Amino acid sequence: MKLNSKQKKAYNEILAKLILCSVYGNKFSSAICSESPDIQDFSSNVGVEVTTALKQDIRECLYHAISATGKTKETLPSYDKKFIESKKIGVFETPQGCYQAFTTFFWGNVLSYQEIISQKLNKLNGNHFRRFQSNELFVFANLADQEDIQEFANYLIELPQNPTSYNFNIYYIYWNGILKEIDIINQTIRDYEISYENQTAFHNRVLTEISAL
Repeated sequence: MKLNSKQKKAYNEILAKLILCSVYGNKFSSAICSESPDIQDFSSNVGVEVTTALKQDIRECLYHAISATGKTKETLPSYDKKFIESKKIGVFETPQGCYQAFTTFFWGNVLSYQEIISQKLNKLNGNHFRRFQSNELFVFANLADQEDIQEFANYLIELPQNPTSYNFNIYYIYWNGILKEIDIINQTIRDYEISYENQTAFHNRVLTEISAL
């Protein structure tokens, strides 16, 4: 299923909600997907903004790799073809003549978390953002390695809190089936594993929910 821009945004938000519900139960039992922030639970007085920390060029390559997969030489869109010709994504043909595409340059740090955190803190303090008792940020960081994630977590736990503005109380980093919780108030970092069965079930449920968008 190829997702449009609205579906891509909804996919991440619904997936984040399902992950949080599975880990924290009652805290997000009344959570809904909304706007600014993306997840809101009025019963628990919690708001969670959802984003990704992948660098822009990597997000573009992932999109085109997904788009090119399943296409043939004749049906391949020109914008995907440009990424193949520039060797930003690689492809091989199946016996049926369809392309299977993959990204080619994930060496080094794939995250741009400092820029993302700055943008989201600005949004949190904007006029059109609903603030809650606990304001939280959920960050997808798939493709990063363990060293990148630990560096990201250390950055967040040491991030200075501005006493004259709103700050995020808790950050969540999700990568490779692990949810890392960084609690700024209590200065703690915890890991929660999401089983492969739950990951698959969440993926299928999200696709069902966004199919009509």
